[in-house]
Amino acid sequence: MVFLFVGSSSHFIGRFPSQFDYAKYSENFDFKESIDNKTSEVSSEVVDLSQFNIKCSDFNLVLQSAQTGYSWLLVILVDNRSESQEFCRRLFSSPEFAQLLNKTSGTFKDNQIFVNNVEESPEAYEVGKTYKAKRLPFLCLAANVSNDPSVMASMSTLYKSNVAPDFLSPELINFTIKKLTENLEKLMESYDPQLIAQRFDQQEIEFARQLKKQQDDAYIQSLEKDRLKKMEKDHQQQMEKTMKEMAQKRETFLMSLIRENWFHGVCEGENKVKIAIKLPNGKRLIETVLKTVTLQQLYLYVETRLYEEDKEINSENEKEISLDNEKEINSDPILHNEYFATFPFKFDLIQPYPKKVLDVTGETLGDIPELRSGANLLVEYQEVGDSDASDDASDDDHR
Repeated sequence: MVFLFVGSSSHFIGRFPSQFDYAKYSENFDFKESIDNKTSEVSSEVVDLSQFNIKCSDFNLVLQSAQTGYSWLLVILVDNRSESQEFCRRLFSSPEFAQLLNKTSGTFKDNQIFVNNVEESPEAYEVGKTYKAKRLPFLCLAANVSNDPSVMASMSTLYKSNVAPDFLSPELINFTIKKLTENLEKLMESYDPQLIAQRFDQQEIEFARQLKKQQDDAYIQSLEKDRLKKMEKDHQQQMEKTMKEMAQKRETFLMSLIRENWFHGVCEGENKVKIAIKLPNGKRLIETVLKTVTLQQLYLYVETRLYEEDKEINSENEKEISLDNEKEINSDPILHNEYFATFPFKFDLIQPYPKKVLDVTGETLGDIPELRSGANLLVEYQEVGDSDASDDASDDDHR
């Protein structure tokens, strides 16, 4: 540390106050207003504080910013004496000082400057006590550096100046400011490479951290995509399995009806009518059925015949299919009502003249005037999306 301008003949002038006078304290005091844009009493220069990184409060945040950002910290404390105020104005209007610390064009523009009046700001007074200021104006330069490469850098005080009153006279003040600026420049030139290296290291660490974060995010996104793909694949496989099981269940049920000759058993008895049904392929079915047969049963009968036509079942493979499905038929039987609820028919039974679609209901043929004496019916496939009747006719799941 370097102490300048001690041993003044005016021993008590400008001494750092022994305590803060709260009786004169005003919360409305603004240091920048007391200095900025005011013309010097001995010169015509105008002070422009906006060209510097100046803070007048929140010293702990300023210190932390300089420490973690590896920038310079310059503390400037003054009192209410006119000489002290004039020193502050001259310092901030000095071309040498601006060339050194201007925030845009200065040689060491990475800096933080804390400045205030210790007689007007309790915080500034505490800062002066902490840095052991003896006289005012007081300057202190600190940075996160070390003068020994083997010692870890810390926020060290590199320079202190307690400016004596003799050096604030109009004849010497410019010399004083020039000398202070030269001393600051020498120290900053000596230690600035450390700060630059540490800032570079910090940038590399931050870049590495950002890169690691991007890689981690990309990995997490990849895992999430894989998880979603697996879920989609599992869902697709489950859907295919379910559809396959449903198709097998339907086929097993229809084969059981065909094997047992179910519809002819339903049609045994008296009081019958003749029903002729023309299939989409032109084949005609003629059956004599009981009037108690329901439309649901008639639809189901047509379903079995369409299934037979589609599979082109003969007596040999009928036996084979029946034996293959016997275990499933016996182990997991399905009821007619369950079939009607699960597998909607994809065709309509139509009375041609006058044209009327017969709904799939529990009504009997004897209850329907158009059918109680017999009828000629047509089978028409329902339109599904863009598929036509020929597509439906070749579909294994057609009704």
